[in-house]
Amino acid sequence: MRLSREEYDEQAKRRAIEAGHKLAAFKARRAALRALGFKSYEGYLESEHWRSFRRLVFEAQRVRLGLNRNVCESCSSSKDEINLQLHHLTYERMGNGRIEDVRVICRECHQKVHGIKSDPREVRGR
Repeated sequence: MRLSREEYDEQAKRRAIEAGHKLAAFKARRAALRALGFKSYEGYLESEHWRSFRRLVFEAQRVRLGLNRNVCESCSSSKDEINLQLHHLTYERMGNGRIEDVRVICRECHQKVHGIKSDPREVRGR
């Protein structure tokens, strides 16, 4: 199906706005990390502060859902904490995050959210 000029322009405009939002989010995250004294996002994710926040989010999800295990909030699969990740919905309060600033999702869904194709040769559960 061929797009009209107006439809094409509208799609291009949406893509540009989305790219602008992604760039703004990246800049906000980078500024927050520097303010917290971290050189990289990976360094922040290895910090005791992040590990403590992560445990708090997982515990809150179990209590909220009345389960003894955590689940992916995208596909509802039940996995242990090792195979679940937190996806930031905002970086506004990085370092002082709230539980509602993140979602518990599995690695596969997290990759989909970020547009990352998974490697089929990769061993599951790692």
